[in-house]
Amino acid sequence: MDRKRGKFERLDTTIPVEVFLRGGGGESYSVMCENIGGKGLRFPLHKAIEANTRLELIIHLPDNLPPLRTQGKVSWAKAKKMADGEVAFFEMGVEFLELKFQDRDRIHQYVYRRAQQGGPTGQP
Repeated sequence: MDRKRGKFERLDTTIPVEVFLRGGGGESYSVMCENIGGKGLRFPLHKAIEANTRLELIIHLPDNLPPLRTQGKVSWAKAKKMADGEVAFFEMGVEFLELKFQDRDRIHQYVYRRAQQGGPTGQP
């Protein structure tokens, strides 16, 4: 599903992302992004990361180009619970920081192309 938040298109999709906590003693995660746009992305994680934590991100857009490398910061973390009330995972919202113009344009092109295709997400 494509949505607009503010002036940036967002796309529900599945894209592999490598997440590295800055100053986190080498803590890193391989996740599947669930939503991406020109200002940020969302992914599930088994633990919460505090808001404003800075991250290094390697985003593997399915566009046959090298992975996109950028920085971000956690905007929010929301617990998703199972029927019994136990936390299943956390959804993490990440805002891009220091994203180069050409990288933001690359994300916009991917989102636009996928929206035009209207097919299954996560495909080039």
